Amino acid sequence: MNPEVLNYFMRKHNFQVEFFHYVQDEEIRAGYFTVNGEQPGLNIAGDYPVTFDELLVPAHQDARFFLPDRTNKLSVGNRLNVKNATFTFFRKKQVCWVKEAFSSKNEKARRNEFNKFVRNGGEVKSCEELSPEELAHIYVYLFKLRFVENVRCYDIAKLIEFLTKFRNMLFGNVLYINGKPCAYDLMLRSESQQAIYFDVPNGGLDTDYMHLSIGSVLMWLNIQSAKALCRSLNKKMTLCIGVYEPQWEYKKRWAIVSNVGKVLC
Repeated sequence: MNPEVLNYFMRKHNFQVEFFHYVQDEEIRAGYFTVNGEQPGLNIAGDYPVTFDELLVPAHQDARFFLPDRTNKLSVGNRLNVKNATFTFFRKKQVCWVKEAFSSKNEKARRNEFNKFVRNGGEVKSCEELSPEELAHIYVYLFKLRFVENVRCYDIAKLIEFLTKFRNMLFGNVLYINGKPCAYDLMLRSESQQAIYFDVPNGGLDTDYMHLSIGSVLMWLNIQSAKALCRSLNKKMTLCIGVYEPQWEYKKRWAIVSNVGKVLC
């Protein structure tokens, strides 16, 4: 739903886009778009890191309306907005929104993991310190170490193109061991007047360093960075770490698992 991303791909691929606005008291209170007459949202996740796990319709928190287009990806963030949606009946797909707070025990465990990582030669760099080309190569390198050939990675040229164009949306950190990158989650942010939405399309890590809990350390650091930014701007944080499946039980440490809604027309 990000307007910058939509505008770019409208021009690049000549998409046919239709827009819907919900107006109340002569003010636009919600809006979304469809592409080429299909379901709402920009479905390009196969080639670019623009996830299509859920559809978060930009809407005022008090807006209540009927969505005239079907989708089975409506975000729980629109639960109170969309009148003709169900989040309970026949819903299996779930996504993970990071918790607003963690227990003191959890926080202590994460700090201990981080300190162990640093003692063993660990270093942290913000993605702002690295060029889009560097980030793209780090991502592809670590993604292939993590998934080998079991999951298709993005084309490096398309990834560089995307990260260069949307450099302003890049967020998060990269972990290094002895000067070599070992963990990176590609993380994007989209900001509105009231909130900042963070999304993690995917990531990679060097499995040789799993004993240092590098995945956990990276997730904790990225969450802390996101919370700090939202506090500084007095905005609400929404951080999605993707779809939940039983084999990804670890996500429950970080997130609340919620059903994705279905719009009934």
